[in-house]
Amino acid sequence: MFCPECGKALPNASTRVCPSCKTSVLLPPGAVFAPIRTVSKRCTAALILGLLTALFGTLTLLCRILDTRLPVLGAAAGTTFFLAPLACVFGLSGILVRLRHPEKRGLIRAVLGLLLGLLFGALAAYCVLRRMLLY
Repeated sequence: MFCPECGKALPNASTRVCPSCKTSVLLPPGAVFAPIRTVSKRCTAALILGLLTALFGTLTLLCRILDTRLPVLGAAAGTTFFLAPLACVFGLSGILVRLRHPEKRGLIRAVLGLLLGLLFGALAAYCVLRRMLLY
């Protein structure tokens, strides 16, 4: 049996108070509550890194479109090149965790992080290579 409040397993069926969250447990005999599904931290990290990659990748693209020679382009591109592989690694890792543990959530976060890392990493690489070839 599981606590209806925190989802932790109760020691036995006669437990009246959850040892984890101290919630009073009033369960009818034979009732079983499923544990709460948690989101994988790797999936959340992949999404955050993917969004940061998208932010800095967009800044790199904006600097390229405006054809500025400010050091902002180099800083944004460098940050994108640092974040994009991390987003891809955490995205793949989150997908693998989700496949191994179906009770965990966050598959969409992992896939979005992976896609954003790939897309904006490639976009930043294009902008930098194009700038290097033109100047």
